[in-house]
Amino acid sequence: MGVYVEENDLGEVYGPDTTFLIGENQRLPDIAFVSAEKMPTDGEPEGIWEIAPDLAVEVVSPNDLFEKVQDKVWDYFAAGVKQVWLVAPQHRTVTVYRSPFEITVFGEDQELVSEDLLPGFRCKLGEIFKSPARH
Repeated sequence: MGVYVEENDLGEVYGPDTTFLIGENQRLPDIAFVSAEKMPTDGEPEGIWEIAPDLAVEVVSPNDLFEKVQDKVWDYFAAGVKQVWLVAPQHRTVTVYRSPFEITVFGEDQELVSEDLLPGFRCKLGEIFKSPARH
């Protein structure tokens, strides 16, 4: 996604070391996308971002509680995030939330698309979920 965003001048992609203020909580999404339109005119802030990203991607681990994950989704939308992607490696799916009620699930045999947020972006999920080669 980072290469696609950069090549198309859509904004910036950040990893889990970037903190966003989401409501009263500080959140570190596994991946965050901030659109070019939303980027602060004075550049990237030092420390905590006081704006919400356009996209928050969270990788769900087997020990995550459903209620806690759902709370994060709701918090993100309340703060102005446009989409939340939940990546479930154990089920090999990506669930795309366009709102807390508008949900699309993509399986490993599908291409992840998000035309409304990242026009033209396509990602073959089978490539992401394939097991690492063993030597």
